[in-house]
Amino acid sequence: LDDAACALAVDGKIVAAVEQEKISRRYAPGGLPHEAIQETLRLGRLDASAVDVVALARPFAAGADSLIALRVKQIFPRARFVVVDHHQAHAMSAVCAAPVAPDGATVLTLDRAGDLRCTARWLYRDGVLTLERESYFPESLGDLYG
Repeated sequence: LDDAACALAVDGKIVAAVEQEKISRRYAPGGLPHEAIQETLRLGRLDASAVDVVALARPFAAGADSLIALRVKQIFPRARFVVVDHHQAHAMSAVCAAPVAPDGATVLTLDRAGDLRCTARWLYRDGVLTLERESYFPESLGDLYG
């Protein structure tokens, strides 16, 4: 939760994305990005009760019974709750934002050590993202860069 943020997609298209620190003007890791959530809903002209699905990136929410999940359910009472892998979320966002060759794409995610996985190489083909290789801390290019 160091860089907590919220993005809102409507009918498969991103309509708003806000990082908590940009709104609050303070660094405060460890919680839900309440102000970013409110701003994305405002920008998307939606009420929280209209949200169908809320996805949270692992590792901070390990399952639907976690405290975070309960807090999310209070904000989005009608929404289904989904936990996604942190690196897979980054890889898929890269695929969605870039043109993909007809024969697919290779996607590389690098990070310091937030979930102990530091590097992951993915193959994207025919709408499917497949993990090909990964490395774990301390083998971290992100840590070296930092």
